[in-house]
Amino acid sequence: NTAAGFTASGQWLQAIRCYEAILAGGQPLVHEAAEARLHLATLLLQHTNNVFDARGKLEHAVLELGVHWRHTALLCCLLEQLAIALSLLGEHRALKQRLDQGVALCRDAMG
Repeated sequence: NTAAGFTASGQWLQAIRCYEAILAGGQPLVHEAAEARLHLATLLLQHTNNVFDARGKLEHAVLELGVHWRHTALLCCLLEQLAIALSLLGEHRALKQRLDQGVALCRDAMG
């Protein structure tokens, strides 16, 4: 089974372990690592109480992907999930900064 297969079948813990293994082993491409971190963080936010770890994964992915503008949709998804994590943690100043970053990203993407 793959991480996506475990997710689809509701086997959250197995999916989390698969995404962690993907990130721990080898050197995935930047966008592949960002996608894995997005899926992992989303699972952590939805099915665990590990908001801090989810936030860390999302921030790592945003920083890593930030210079790769051709992945704008992925970056927007990362920022959306990060906003959720920051809101859950009550970090309103950081939330506003990330939302401002997302708005700037959208403006740049629209030309």
